[in-house]
Amino acid sequence: AGNNWMLQRLAEHVLPDFLSAHPRIELRMSARLPPGPIHSEPTVSLWFDAMPHALDRATPLCSLDYAAYQSRNAPPPASEWVQFQDDVAQGPSFARQLRQRMKPGTHMRLTATDAQVLQGAIRAGMAQGVLPVCLGDHDTALQRVPDTKMVQRILHFHASDDARRLKRVGLLYDCIAKAIGPVFEGSKIEPMRA
Repeated sequence: AGNNWMLQRLAEHVLPDFLSAHPRIELRMSARLPPGPIHSEPTVSLWFDAMPHALDRATPLCSLDYAAYQSRNAPPPASEWVQFQDDVAQGPSFARQLRQRMKPGTHMRLTATDAQVLQGAIRAGMAQGVLPVCLGDHDTALQRVPDTKMVQRILHFHASDDARRLKRVGLLYDCIAKAIGPVFEGSKIEPMRA
């Protein structure tokens, strides 16, 4: 389970080779807001701000950079923003942190649960917004908002201790960890250990 944009990048850039190398492994991906559902089979999730299920442990996997973007062809007024929606997040919340940094008079035009929805709204000139650098920097219709700072988010690998002991979970973790740099342009934090 995880964010749609992240699972899409894994499905496109990482999982074809992984599944080819491990033909007996079957993956089921579920793009949703945390927490992911509890299943009887081993489950892993990739979340930023979510608390782990009672049986899961969250291990910091990597740090991802986020930056503010606007449409290259139709820059919006500086007061117009789109933002992540995480109203049900427990504990620290990226959206709450960003709201605290907003200047008085900021107008929130749209909130969404997925970066690709925000990316489309920014590209259309609706407003400016914060996106993962691995999405925003490679979209030729976007440019970074001048005089803004990047923000880092820590991506966590969620799994139970029982799931972590399984060879297939370790293989998947290793595959995702290797993709952090090339696919997500992130900085690996530490290896997972059972």
